[in-house]
Formats: sequence, C-alpha cells, structure tokens
Amino acid sequence: MHFDARLLSRPDLALVAALLILFTSLAVGFGGYVAVLEGLWLTTRTEAFLKLRSLWSRAFLTALAIAAAAAGAAVAAGAWAPSWASVGSGLPYRPAQLVVSALLASAAVVAAVSAARLWRHAEEAESGLALKMAIGMFVICAPLEIAVADAAWARPQLIVGVATAAALLGLWGGLLCWRSSPERSRLFLAACVLMGPGAATAPIAEWLGAGGAPPV
Repeated sequence: MHFDARLLSRPDLALVAALLILFTSLAVGFGGYVAVLEGLWLTTRTEAFLKLRSLWSRAFLTALAIAAAAAGAAVAAGAWAPSWASVGSGLPYRPAQLVVSALLASAAVVAAVSAARLWRHAEEAESGLALKMAIGMFVICAPLEIAVADAAWARPQLIVGVATAAALLGLWGGLLCWRSSPERSRLFLAACVLMGPGAATAPIAEWLGAGGAPPV
C-alpha cells in the first residue's frame, strides 16, 4: 500500500489515509476474532460466544465499510495506488508486523469496549469472556509485536510503547484471572479503557513506518 507523500500533506487526504489504514487493520483483526467466536460457538454451543459473534460481526462489517469508503476516496483523489510491492519487499517481516499490529489493535478495542461495559454491568458474562480473550491476545501478540523486527524498516517508538503497555496489561490481566476475576478490578478496567484509543492508532504508525514516512 503506497501513498503519495505530497498529497498526504493535505489534511483531508491525510485523514482519509489514516481512516483507510486504521479500519483496514481493524477489519482484519475483527474478522479473525469473529471466525474464532464462530468456531467456539459451533464447538461449545455456549450462548455467550453467540452473543459476542453477533456484536463483533457488526463491528467487522462497519470497519470493512469504512475502509472500503476510505479506499475509494483515496483512489479517486490519486493519493493511493493499490500496490503491495512495498510490503512484498520486506518479506517475511513486514507482513507479519502488519498482521500482528492489526490483531493487537483489535484486541485493544475489544478489551476497551468490554471493560467499559463491565464498568457498568460487572455481571455481564459475555463481556467478561471477551475481556479474558483480549487478555490472552495481549499475552500472545504483544511479545510478537516487539520481537518481529525488520532491519530495513525501523519500528516507530509508538509501536514499541504500545506493545510494551499491552504486554504489561496482559500480564496484569493474567494474574487477575489466576487470582480472582479481572472484571472485579476497577483499576484494571480503567486501564483497558484508556489504552484502547492509543493502541487502535498503532497500525497507522506501523504502516507509515519510522518517522511517519510511508513505506517505499
């Protein structure tokens, strides 16, 4: 995915590019999450998985629609050429970075939404389950986000910071799951809500690369 840096100097097109990157990443992450929920529902017939699948399927379709609209606007303005050559040049590290970043950002959004719901309704079973699944993704994806590096494409400090924060949040959440229930900790719920917006913007920094320059 290559953007014309001169056109991105226009605030309106920069916003379109940011929306395209962000919601494409969220669509990838939400799509994977919905597939997992579907599999769990078919395997266990647990009602909570069905409710979560319904909720996050709508989030997936919304993200996909916004990404498609942003892509159309970017192409029409000549700010984006739909080419994957720049990603392919960094095989296998660059695609891995982008996928892991998308999964981590989606997990952060799931954690933030679930924590916000649990703040108001601590007994909501499906939100508690979603929060625990997001904690598991933090534990898996955050170390991968830190570890997967490409010497030809330096990692923005925002990415490293978000991944480190997610790893610490995952460890904290894992400890709470072992000792009691993470949904009972108001401090942990607040941390998840606060981290959500910052983590969700990480894919933008991942796409644009070090110093905000688009990958070429």
